[in-house]
Amino acid sequence: MAASGQPRAIRPEPGFVQTGADTLRGIKEMAVEIEINGIRDIPESTYLADIENRLRSAGIRIVPHTANPHTYPFLLLTVQASVMRSESDVRMGSVAVYTLQFWQLIPPTRRDTVKALTWLDYGNLWGDSMELPSGLRRAYIELIDSFVKDYRSRNR
Repeated sequence: MAASGQPRAIRPEPGFVQTGADTLRGIKEMAVEIEINGIRDIPESTYLADIENRLRSAGIRIVPHTANPHTYPFLLLTVQASVMRSESDVRMGSVAVYTLQFWQLIPPTRRDTVKALTWLDYGNLWGDSMELPSGLRRAYIELIDSFVKDYRSRNR
């Protein structure tokens, strides 16, 4: 017990959670989640179809994501976009930051598991607002292809 009388949280040692392509070994299924903010030019269904089709082509079964923590692993695409303006409020273009994250349950002890981010790639775009959606779609597809390449390299 901690001095306050509250039970102490058990945390894995720093560096305990392995990251990278090796963590994809043996994965057969996953859920897909997306969080898109600030841009509506690409329908949510397009993001999901792009991701799920590439995962299926690698032999990964897509399962629904639920509140049950044992539905992990899941792949999460986040996009945060906004308009850039000058100090005088003149529109200068748009910027988007995007990440692709793979989350899974890792057993730090024999009895417990923790949710861990084990694979991550990201990028950003900025420029003309009219060109942002097509550039963004190319960019996040590159991230997915990188994930699939890592997955295939560990699951032949």
